[in-house]
Amino acid sequence: MFQVINDFIVGTMDYVLGWLLYVPMDVAMIAVAVITSSIIVFPRKWVTNQHWLKRVDADQKRLKSLKKEAANRKDKEAVQRHKATISQVQLRAIKVECKPLLIMLIAMTLIAMWCFARLGFNPPGGGEAVELKLHVANSEIGKIGHLVPVAGIQTVDGWIQTAERDKPTEPRGVWETYTAKVARLMKLPEPTLESVVTWRIVPEGRPEPYALKMVFDGAVYERELLVGQKRYAPQLEVHSPPDLTPASEVMMRPPKLFGVIGGLGPMFPPWLVAYLIVALPTVSVLKRVFKVY
Repeated sequence: MFQVINDFIVGTMDYVLGWLLYVPMDVAMIAVAVITSSIIVFPRKWVTNQHWLKRVDADQKRLKSLKKEAANRKDKEAVQRHKATISQVQLRAIKVECKPLLIMLIAMTLIAMWCFARLGFNPPGGGEAVELKLHVANSEIGKIGHLVPVAGIQTVDGWIQTAERDKPTEPRGVWETYTAKVARLMKLPEPTLESVVTWRIVPEGRPEPYALKMVFDGAVYERELLVGQKRYAPQLEVHSPPDLTPASEVMMRPPKLFGVIGGLGPMFPPWLVAYLIVALPTVSVLKRVFKVY
């Protein structure tokens, strides 16, 4: 059910943001950041009492100044009084934030769902080698997997492969090398290596998706592969939910902002990192330029 809802939302958002798939990836990631920044800022101007919020902003600045002066005089009673007043003003302001916050959350959720499905990876190109993995249980190492031949797809190592222990992905570029070193310094847990059957294939580009069939241990697992398109099929597909295995995965490289800045783990893909880098200062600039409180 969740996948059906997700596909419906992503398909609908294609009509709104689909044009971003036809511009360079750097432009697309920056555009997402600017669009979301505008959604954070401009609805506030339309659904809140800006005159009242302007007075609140001025009052809080004045109260903070008075609190600092009282602290310099070591007047503890005045400091506590100013702190209590500031808290009261902030509490009243929070009530006003509900409408713009609701608009922002709905819009951001829709945009995030679209970005995870459309900007998370560079789509495979026709004639490029693509690695396809079928994740299986560790107890099944040594068993044979068979990828059913498909017209338009060539293999590098053959259609029949053996389940082996997966290998860690080697970092590429300065960003991945640096983040890997930081992860080691912070002693973050490394991902558990699973057993996989790996096929290296070279598909031709075409408008319709390939229907792949993987035969393993007497069962057939099917998935789609899009090649040479602006979109890509889901990278990971779990074939027996809620169990995590067996699952098939198309190894695609995530994009990097300006060819350098990548992601920070699975929860912070490159487009989200780009959003944080671009959107945070953009929000401040838009508020200042358009005098939004």
